[in-house]
This record gives sequence, C-alpha cells and structure tokens, in this order.
Amino acid sequence: VTFCKSGSVSTGVGSYRWYNDLGVTLTIRSIRATVGTASTAGAVTVDVNVNGGSIYSVAGNRPSIAASANTSGANTGFSTTTLGAGSYLSADVDAAGTGASDLVLQIELG
Repeated sequence: VTFCKSGSVSTGVGSYRWYNDLGVTLTIRSIRATVGTASTAGAVTVDVNVNGGSIYSVAGNRPSIAASANTSGANTGFSTTTLGAGSYLSADVDAAGTGASDLVLQIELG
C-alpha cells in the first residue's frame, strides 16, 4: 500500500484511507517513509493508523526521516501488526521538517 503527497510536506491528519477488502486479515510487515527533497532542518515523522488509531504504542518508534536524509529505512517498531478484513489504513504527518517535499509512505502487507 502506498500513500503519496506531492509538494511541500506539512503536518496534519491523513484524510485518505485504504480499505482491506480482501476478506482476510493481513499482517503489517514494515513501513518506509521517503521524501524526494530532504528537510534542511528537523525530521519528517509519520504515523500509521488502523481504523483511526495509531499502530505505534511508543511515539518514538514512528518512521522518521532525519534532516538531509531521504528515507526512514524499513520500520518495524509498531505494536499493532494486523489489519482485519474491512479495516482501513490511514497516515498522519506528525512533523514536517523544513523544506521537505514529495512524501511517499510504503506499507508492506502480507
């Protein structure tokens, strides 16, 4: 599953949802955040939600892209690991850094 936001990165609650219409429970395997243009100051941090609630019990485990970097790397620090049939994923931007743009969030499901 991929969420994209072209242009400048800004904080906010994600309004796009991806529904699991496959009729089976899926396992969340990893999450990677990337930006086309890196932040010049401050990190870009995202949160992933299942049915509107964060999958991270520890906020510090959320995917974060350091200033001058383009990717968070594969992130597996989440506490919710499943997406039930009929459930949905959404994503929020918790920190936008300075000057970051073209955010892509990849969620690997299995």
